[in-house]
Amino acid sequence: MARPKGHRPPAIDPHRAQIVEDVHVEWFEHLAGAPGVEVHSEPDIAWQVTPGSAWSNCAVRVRLPAEGAKARLEKILKRYRANGRGAGFWVGPATTPLDVEILLKSFGLRCRRYFPAMYCDLERELPEVRSKVALQFAPIENYDMFSASPHPGVGPATTTIRRLQLAKKSHLALRTPRKSWELAASIEGRMAGVCTLFVGERYAGLFDVSVLESFRGQGMGRSLVRYACAFAQERSAKGAILIAASAAQGVYRHAGFEEVASFGFWYTAHP
Repeated sequence: MARPKGHRPPAIDPHRAQIVEDVHVEWFEHLAGAPGVEVHSEPDIAWQVTPGSAWSNCAVRVRLPAEGAKARLEKILKRYRANGRGAGFWVGPATTPLDVEILLKSFGLRCRRYFPAMYCDLERELPEVRSKVALQFAPIENYDMFSASPHPGVGPATTTIRRLQLAKKSHLALRTPRKSWELAASIEGRMAGVCTLFVGERYAGLFDVSVLESFRGQGMGRSLVRYACAFAQERSAKGAILIAASAAQGVYRHAGFEEVASFGFWYTAHP
């Protein structure tokens, strides 16, 4: 639900809350040039436009000056309206202006909920994590296989949007120097879970952690997240961040993450 002006949840750790936003901006900038992705990274806001839902048509690190904020939001929403898909804005403790929620509500957006932003210190030893099944982990290098079999996070390549999502993933896997990997967990050769890992200048970000429903409840999610953190450690990341679905918060805590702030997701299906 929307919160009254000035009553946003304060950051538990303001420095690490800022890291959460900065890594998301780095991630957006990394996506620039990928199939179906349009990125705008500006001092007052970073936002992307894709053929997907509001979750991928969203803005982060919103630092709009009070004067002119409404006009700025209106211009961004006009672009989203032309895109014909949904739109969203992540609102955190440091988001400005202070009344941004009131402005977003005036444009017809509503708050889905406040989600925990989490941080894992990769300069410390990671906790041991066990699953109930034997798992194999590896980065996905070749996306041709998903033309015939479903991708665990995307599904079968039967729609234009899904094909674009797979093309984006394939494009990022071929980037040099490489900064992102889709890491897969498999059971007896069957891919059952995936996690996207981005390693920026100093910190890593975890995105789109997904485990097939038939494999949930066996510790695969936390094992995959722990593997992603170790993978980032090997590439000299100082810490890792993510924004968690509330139901998955316990999974991430088992893998070494702690909540540092809450971020509200304000969205509309019809900008």
